[in-house]
Amino acid sequence: VVLDAPQVLDVVVDSISDVRCAGMVPGGHLGVLVSGGMAPLMYVWDGQTGGPVLANATPGQHFLVVTDAMQCVLRDTFEIQGPTTALSMMLVSVQNAFCAGEPSGSISIKTEGGTPPYAWDWNGQTDMENLSAAPAGDYAVTVTDALGCTSTLGPMIINDPPAINVQVNAADIPCFGPQTGSVV
Repeated sequence: VVLDAPQVLDVVVDSISDVRCAGMVPGGHLGVLVSGGMAPLMYVWDGQTGGPVLANATPGQHFLVVTDAMQCVLRDTFEIQGPTTALSMMLVSVQNAFCAGEPSGSISIKTEGGTPPYAWDWNGQTDMENLSAAPAGDYAVTVTDALGCTSTLGPMIINDPPAINVQVNAADIPCFGPQTGSVV
């Protein structure tokens, strides 16, 4: 009597794509090819029943359990690379201009997440995280990380202080002699 045993379950990665920008859909993708065992095969990714493809996956380790019709089990771990924190900015402070019409305002922000290094674009100018020596106006900033992910913050407004108005009230001296004129 000859007994035929099924081949041992084996898995290889068929396709993989890492996450480029955290929190964006579609996420990562992982496809596997399983050989051996006896059909049908049941795939469980991270505790959820699925198929040979894990779609919209987050960065990190993913656990695969494949069970065949004979209850033979294959366990494997795969990793999808990518940033775990979405690129974001938050406003720290806005300093209004000191004098009307002067470029003395500033805006400070904080950039987090994504994949450094970062590049900033303030209304088409500067490549610094914070804006300084800026005139009054509306500003927005877009940050781009090393993988091309972007985040935008704005509008942020730098105001001019009220202009200083000087009014002169003059009273002429009516006659030569007593000093009765004034300037207020």
